[in-house]
Amino acid sequence: MKSEHHNAFSYPDRFFEPGHLPRSDTIVSILSVVPDLSISAGHRANRGAINMFRILMCGGFLFVGLMQLMPDRAYALSIKPPFDSLEAVKRDIALCDKLAAHPGNPVNPKGVRGLKRRNFGDAEKAINACNHALVMDQNNLRMMYQLGRALLIGGQYDRAFKLFTRASGAGYAIAQLDLAHMYEEGLGTKRDRLTARNWYQRAAVQNVASAWYHLGVMYERGLGVKTHHKAAASLYFKSLRRKAPGALRKVVWTPDVARALQNLLAEKGFYHGALNGEIDQATRAAMRKLCACTKPRKN
Repeated sequence: MKSEHHNAFSYPDRFFEPGHLPRSDTIVSILSVVPDLSISAGHRANRGAINMFRILMCGGFLFVGLMQLMPDRAYALSIKPPFDSLEAVKRDIALCDKLAAHPGNPVNPKGVRGLKRRNFGDAEKAINACNHALVMDQNNLRMMYQLGRALLIGGQYDRAFKLFTRASGAGYAIAQLDLAHMYEEGLGTKRDRLTARNWYQRAAVQNVASAWYHLGVMYERGLGVKTHHKAAASLYFKSLRRKAPGALRKVVWTPDVARALQNLLAEKGFYHGALNGEIDQATRAAMRKLCACTKPRKN
């Protein structure tokens, strides 16, 4: 939701404070001393250079002055308009949460449920909302991630990759999950499955449940790691125990991985069937019981 801005001439005195624009009378006072600054710097002999310096200075300050008079244009250029009310910022953040939050984010605020990708609505609307929220609160990692998520779903991979990289470097776990996905698939960057595995691991240890599932897929298929069926089964088991339903939707299973998973389910008392290496109805029922994340289908 776009915030309302007050008339530029009503702003209190500010001069290049971070996130704010200079007053027009301050600009005039600076321009008035430009000739003296130029000449005193030892350029008296080169009038052409002095005039060019004046032109550049005037042009730069004129641009900033125009941005002061047009806060909407300043927003479009990602320059933070000054003095937005706290209530307006809260509205922007709430709209971004509504349109772009991830349901698997372990640090979502209370009341923010998030949207699964298949339920994601208008990506462009989410991009605009989250971009405005981030401009207003530039260090908010949740807004940074959610803008990246909207960009990813909207197909703007380069911008999404940059935002995920920044948020992941700051330790934001759910961003690490999507950054790993981009490395794994080569979206917005060169495909690098080893780096993808490393980011999945970082997300997993920060309680992003689906990261355990993605690691299991990599170990089952040998993507960026050596194939290890028991490790894959263990990772699937961990993902289910953390209520990530990815393994329940998985269709194609390597028999050795399926058998190892059946064995783990049997050891914990969830499965009592044969260790036949087939993910049959009895095995899936045991997986649902472990996960407690989906309801059994009615016949």
